[in-house]
Amino acid sequence: RLPLTELALRFILANRQISTTIPGAADVAQLEANVAAVEKGPLPEEVHAEVEALGLLHEDPRRYI
Repeated sequence: RLPLTELALRFILANRQISTTIPGAADVAQLEANVAAVEKGPLPEEVHAEVEALGLLHEDPRRYI
């Protein structure tokens, strides 16, 4: 089970159409959690596919910019 913030950051890392991600952080603990998530790299393919299978994402990732 992944924290939602980690899931989101790692999901975005897998999308080659998104070149920059700027996560917010309200305190040092959140900043450290963001860095730790990014250091893990993109989600495993099977987890990424499960997120996409939920059908909640727009087809064009630029919509979230």
